[in-house]
Amino acid sequence: MLTTPLKDEQHETSIVKVPTGKPFVAGDQSKPSTFEACHQNEARLAAYVGYNDVAAFRTFLLSPFFLKYYLLFDTDWSKGMRAVRAFEQIRDVWLAGNIRETFSASWDDVDKYRPSTPRDETYGKLSVEDKEQTDRHLAQILILMVEEYTQAAPRVVTKEEQNWVSEKLLQLKPNVSTVPDISGRLVNLPQMKCEPPTGQKAQESDLEAYNRALNLLRHMCHIMTNSWAGRYEKDNWDRFNAIDTSYIPDFMQFKPTVVTPKYTVAEALKARNLSEKKILLSWSTPKKDNKVNEYLENNLELPFPAKTSIVGIGDPRILDCRQYRDSLRVQYRCHETGLQLRTATMTFPPTKFDKDEEEYDIFSSDWDLLCEALEKEYLVGKEVDVKVKLRLLDTGSDEPVFESTTPLPELKEMLGL
Repeated sequence: MLTTPLKDEQHETSIVKVPTGKPFVAGDQSKPSTFEACHQNEARLAAYVGYNDVAAFRTFLLSPFFLKYYLLFDTDWSKGMRAVRAFEQIRDVWLAGNIRETFSASWDDVDKYRPSTPRDETYGKLSVEDKEQTDRHLAQILILMVEEYTQAAPRVVTKEEQNWVSEKLLQLKPNVSTVPDISGRLVNLPQMKCEPPTGQKAQESDLEAYNRALNLLRHMCHIMTNSWAGRYEKDNWDRFNAIDTSYIPDFMQFKPTVVTPKYTVAEALKARNLSEKKILLSWSTPKKDNKVNEYLENNLELPFPAKTSIVGIGDPRILDCRQYRDSLRVQYRCHETGLQLRTATMTFPPTKFDKDEEEYDIFSSDWDLLCEALEKEYLVGKEVDVKVKLRLLDTGSDEPVFESTTPLPELKEMLGL
């Protein structure tokens, strides 16, 4: 991979640039110069910090929760800064915890290392003490960003905060003639750390979070210098634009080992002399669960499947109970939508002699009895319904999305997905 240092007129670092078409790899904590720079590519950076669409990313960049750091960063002191030395400070002091009082997690101490000596145009003219002061000031800003954004809840921008943002940008930035009003909007904060699914090993070091913070700061510097008017002074600046998954760095896409499937649903049914059943899926959420309904309204870009008339793939007669429930999770894309099964019920149509539907709880019914029931003669050629209720996946717990020991890729292939 190319490791040509990326330089610009405003801010020079020795962090490497992501070459077009080359893989975006995780940095090596023992070698801070290996962490990637992607600040000139909006979609790449947005994916790197956990956003699914550009509009949400841009809204965050205009919020006071980010601009308070950017306005500290984009000043004369940051010209020619040594990002690698700042990373080393974070690694050897803050993350090591050996002299933790050197840095602070409080915004009140943000000016603790603010350089007092006037900055020269050339970093090399600074004294050793001035350089170290600059390194520590950058490290302090990155530490505060990571501490604030990690596991933070979305926030709403107040009118007072909006006025502060507008005043500061119009006053300090000659390229800014108008500032979009985002007061009253919900701002989703960036993802500083990529947490792997339960049971999988993290592929990035703790230092990656601080590289994300640095790229956010450098991205805004790049926009201010090159494209503020074209990006933020047009009516469609916040138009929804989904970020293609190809922009997500490989190390953030956790992929289980692919296992070649031994059979398909149709082949498995045929081997057991079983006829195929048409299973129709439908889903809903509890009417009184305002938390879930609010989540759905605020995340319309997520791949929620149709609520009714989904032709189910998979059959309880060739899957155990856990595998079948996982097949429902795959089809409802729970691993992408942040939802989880609350209840699941299989409903058979009534017989000629019985007007009541026959129901089986997919979580608690005897699985052998449910499979035997599917073989009833009166069901030949008739549809079976599976009704699912969904809930929000508990993001703060260790709850996994799937429960089967069968590798997910094998299950997906077997289901023909």
